[in-house]
Amino acid sequence: MRKPHNWLNLDIDYIIKEYQKGRSAKNIGEELGVSKGVILQRLKDRGVKRRQRPRYENITEEVLRKLYINNKMSTRAIAEKFGCNNSLISKNLS
Repeated sequence: MRKPHNWLNLDIDYIIKEYQKGRSAKNIGEELGVSKGVILQRLKDRGVKRRQRPRYENITEEVLRKLYINNKMSTRAIAEKFGCNNSLISKNLS
C-alpha cells in the first residue's frame, strides 16, 4: 500500500504502548501534535483493537446519592471509584 504524500513519520510502537497502557487516542495525539483520528487510524493499520467506551449502568442516582449524601464522598472520589470523570457524577446527581 502506498503512503499518502503527507504521511507523518510517527513512532507507532510508542503509540501502541501508550494506548495499551490506557491513554486515550486524543491524549496521545495532543502530545504528538496530531488528531485523535490519525492515532486511531495508525492503531487500526497495525491491527490494534479499539477500546470500547465503558458503560455505567451501575451508577444509578440512588447509588450516587447514597455515596454523596450518606457516605459524604466527593464527586471526585465517587468518580475514581467508578473509573469515570467527576462531571459524569455531577450530571447524574442533578
